[in-house]
Amino acid sequence: IEPTRIDEQAALNNLLAAQGNNYWSTTGRTSRTMVIFVPEGSKLDIDNKNTAILINANIGTANFKLSHSNLDARNFKKLTIIANYYNVNISDVEEAELELENGTFTAGVINALDIDSEGSEIEYESGVSVYMRSQGDRFTIDEIGKVDGRKLYGELRIGKLLTSLDIEGMNADIKIRNINQLV
Repeated sequence: IEPTRIDEQAALNNLLAAQGNNYWSTTGRTSRTMVIFVPEGSKLDIDNKNTAILINANIGTANFKLSHSNLDARNFKKLTIIANYYNVNISDVEEAELELENGTFTAGVINALDIDSEGSEIEYESGVSVYMRSQGDRFTIDEIGKVDGRKLYGELRIGKLLTSLDIEGMNADIKIRNINQLV
């Protein structure tokens, strides 16, 4: 209900108060926090727009669809994220599948990462394997076992490569600082 005049707003507030309803009158942007308790090992399906999410629990499986959102989370067995215009910070994930467009992604340890990204800034600490389909991204990996996939345009920086590298693509700037003898 959006009253157009101040006297209509006052009349509406009086009516709702008389009915015993809890009504908040706000002007401008407001921020509210909602806390949801989820049992450990649960499955989450979240479709989120224009807000921030913080998760600090051991979640079994989680699916996120984000638009103009922030996500800070950790401790997942299986994680799926579809996001555009986002800021995501995650860590301690067994398996992740990501579809990212135009945002910033920062990750700690993700053992198996499957990522499809475009126009993003991606920083990834370490893992066993990554399969990438990347276009126009700045991709930085500190330490990784195996890297496969396609890289078109943009940058790929690897601090330490442990096992193998199989990348196809064009016009990408790729730099590897340390290559293990077994590669």
